Amino acid sequence: MSKRKKPPAGLDELQKRAEERLGTGIGPDPGFSTSHADLHRLYHELDVHRIELEMQQEELLKSRAELEESLERYMELYDFAPIGYLSIDRNSKIFQLNLTASSLIGMERSKLIGQRFDSFVSIEDQPFFSNMLCNLFARRQAAVCEVALERPCGASPSASLATGHNISIDNLKTVRIDAVVGDDGLQCRMTLTDVSEQKRVQRDNALLQTTMAQVRKMESIGRLAGGIAHDYNNMLQVMLGNIELMMRIKPELPVDQEKLSDLRHCVLKTASLTRQLLAFARQQPHRPEVLDFSDTVEDMLKMLRRLVGENISITYSHPKERLLVKMDPSQIDQILANLVVNSRDAIQDTGTIRITVSSIVVDSANAEYSKDIPAGVYIRLSVSDDGCGMDSVTLENIFEPFFTTKSVAKGNGLGLASVYGIVKQNGGFINVSSAVGNGARFDVYLPGCTAEELISPTTDKSELVPGGQETILLVEDDSSVRAVTAEFLEQCGYTVIRAATSTSALAAFNAMAGRIDLLVTDFIMPDFNGRELVMKISSIKPGISFLIITGYTVDYFDSDQVTADDLPFISKPYSLSEFARKVREVLDAV
Repeated sequence: MSKRKKPPAGLDELQKRAEERLGTGIGPDPGFSTSHADLHRLYHELDVHRIELEMQQEELLKSRAELEESLERYMELYDFAPIGYLSIDRNSKIFQLNLTASSLIGMERSKLIGQRFDSFVSIEDQPFFSNMLCNLFARRQAAVCEVALERPCGASPSASLATGHNISIDNLKTVRIDAVVGDDGLQCRMTLTDVSEQKRVQRDNALLQTTMAQVRKMESIGRLAGGIAHDYNNMLQVMLGNIELMMRIKPELPVDQEKLSDLRHCVLKTASLTRQLLAFARQQPHRPEVLDFSDTVEDMLKMLRRLVGENISITYSHPKERLLVKMDPSQIDQILANLVVNSRDAIQDTGTIRITVSSIVVDSANAEYSKDIPAGVYIRLSVSDDGCGMDSVTLENIFEPFFTTKSVAKGNGLGLASVYGIVKQNGGFINVSSAVGNGARFDVYLPGCTAEELISPTTDKSELVPGGQETILLVEDDSSVRAVTAEFLEQCGYTVIRAATSTSALAAFNAMAGRIDLLVTDFIMPDFNGRELVMKISSIKPGISFLIITGYTVDYFDSDQVTADDLPFISKPYSLSEFARKVREVLDAV
């Protein structure tokens, strides 16, 4: 802006004299010249000064407009800054604030002037804020703190919790406060930065870290369970093999046969428990088979009752006819266990879990089912409880991985997600209905099978066990399993070469100069595993037949080049007749 020009020192006197001479009524000035030249000069000077005054007025008006425009820009920047600004005194009384600050507080700016800022701070954080404010004015040093602001609901102008703020927990805002005392020492200026989203992300990350630690813990437990099951299956294999050998050696003794049959039955039941342990630890390969769904559920009831405890009862109802499905039995165990545990956790004290199996037909006439569901016969598994129930938000996210309403000690949010994945993998669908206080019901629908697809089981007693004259290389690190398996194969007519390690098996194969017809190897070996042994021997004799024996298959199908259907295997513990049929099947496939 241009500096204002100062008028000449004699201007006022000159103007006074001119007015007197022109008839202002004051009277003539004898010392003042009245010549034409003097009057012309006087008029010219006055005109120049008039122009100067007009120019100065124009500059002043322009400067005023610029100042107003600058003030307007400043106020826009001040009001709409991404952080809130406000001034308060040592009693927390608000004197000035911008629109961002009023938005964070949740009240109109005009209604906030004169209110106490600390009345909008959450009750839990008020002591921290008051302490910060006292230290701020006492020490005259900048201070920082984080507090939660409770935003008033509705349009209530009340600003004090003591006078009845209408506060909602959903309206909490976490802000960072940076404060400094003004030069007068009477007020402090504060900035408010909304860190609510940052805090939410930090909480979510902490929860995710906790959940991931729990998942890693469960994975470790799963690996431990798989290792235990491997050793356990070896022991069961020895027991089962020797029992069946004794039954084959002395079939004429009916009393012994009955006792041995009971022992065999107990071993097979124990083997089913091991299979369930592997299924829960996710160490069991998925081998779909046609089975009676009702019988599979019934076999799980004893274990389920142990899971829920004595204060919760389980009822089970199913039709008399056979309900056939094609899926891995271990997956049925997983579905049941996760649904029942979910119902158990929803029951506060005592209650009932109802399991129902039925057959339903889905077609265009069933309006209750989605049009995306293929028509057909489905086996429905219903698990309901009289627990606390779920709200709509929980129902919408119930199958999301890591979503859980339970504490970390009770769940990691993967149980129902696993159920959903298994059901979808088998071509089924799942419905959930629940209301708070009215329990919950899960309906699992799995495609049914026809009786023609069911392969009738054969009994080991009546069936002739197939044999042969081929040479078999048997590789097994457990001496007891190796002995009973070799003895049975020799009874079937085979020539058996025994090896305790993969290295000795490779040496025996080279020594036999390719006369080995079949490689039977355990998967878990002390030096290198059975799959590596198969690859090494196959490189020496391409096309050789092989059979993998395993009781622990978590790493078996990790290769991108093979799947469960590509490599023949049999899981421990197996019956001798089942093993004989598998050996003959692999040999005849060449």
